[in-house]
Amino acid sequence: MKKSTPKNAEGNAKTAAEAFPHLQAVWDWKKLFWCHFAAVVLLMTWNGGPVREIWDAADAALYYAMNGFAVSGEAVSRAIAFANTNQYDKLATLVLVGVLASYAAFGRNARFDWRLAGVFIVGLLMLVTVYGRRKIGIFEYQLRPTPSLMLEPFYDLNEIFPDLRVKTSASTSFPSNHGNACMIFLLLFWTLARKYWGLFTLAILPFFMLPRMFAGAHWLSDLAVGSLSYSLVIFAWVVYTPFLERAITFVHKPFALAFALLKKLVAGKTGKAKKESAVK
Repeated sequence: MKKSTPKNAEGNAKTAAEAFPHLQAVWDWKKLFWCHFAAVVLLMTWNGGPVREIWDAADAALYYAMNGFAVSGEAVSRAIAFANTNQYDKLATLVLVGVLASYAAFGRNARFDWRLAGVFIVGLLMLVTVYGRRKIGIFEYQLRPTPSLMLEPFYDLNEIFPDLRVKTSASTSFPSNHGNACMIFLLLFWTLARKYWGLFTLAILPFFMLPRMFAGAHWLSDLAVGSLSYSLVIFAWVVYTPFLERAITFVHKPFALAFALLKKLVAGKTGKAKKESAVK
């Protein structure tokens, strides 16, 4: 019996659903509902009542533990201080871009042109849902001052390292911008690249998401409630609708043409080199 070959391995995939069989090509109303339900429940637990008291206690306890650890030693303090600077934010962005580029180049769950199209869409969604939202100013709330402005004692890394310009407070702390970026990136990238790439991303993202908590700029609930609820809604509409699959399919054509042209150029140079070698 002739062994069948997956379409994406042959390069015959016409849609993202064929190239990435795990992508959602239809509406999944059940999962869409449960993601929204989880987001609403999270927000309700924070909005008031006895559970809010638990959040407040956890917020304060974690702040004291993390901010205290931030001054537990010279090397630790300087590392955490640097992790709360604009330079570190730019470095984190470069790392995430590098992760996307590495998957596009070395991933194995689809052909290169499909991976490139997928990476492009994930990057575009990050710009819109994280940086675009922040620039427009929607879904940003200063529901209470940041820990550094409310609780004592506060160990101010900005005073300890004035040369670094450490960010120790946030004008709009709920939800956390860093939390939004990291959680949305993880959910979308894991959906596209799958298990091992997702696990690697999960391992590095805490280094980009948690530093503001050590510096006193964010509460635990800014991430665990604000960022997670926002990320769940974005994830639901991107992944549990045909949006991601159709968006990748739509942008794939130019990437496929470029990939085909590159293959021809490489094949032409290889053939020419072989002919020259044979003549010699």
